[in-house]
Amino acid sequence: MSVIVTIEMPGLQVDKLMESFQTDPERQKRISEDGRRQGAIHHLIAASDDGTVVVVDEWDSRENCERFLANQEEIKAAMSESERK
Repeated sequence: MSVIVTIEMPGLQVDKLMESFQTDPERQKRISEDGRRQGAIHHLIAASDDGTVVVVDEWDSRENCERFLANQEEIKAAMSESERK
């Protein structure tokens, strides 16, 4: 059975995250392909009322999602670039 993972990231702003992907569109493609290889089924990035990043994913297992998030260096870089200043 698949799992739904919802992550709210109060320190990040969705507009800055999208800007980082527009600056390097291949980054988003690499992250997406890596996620699919590791078990991601669906992925959505949205914003809360204050512009905070909200991620809703469907994964084949919680463990695969956690492993992906822990080891995906390009996500960490994009998140760092998206922090509120």
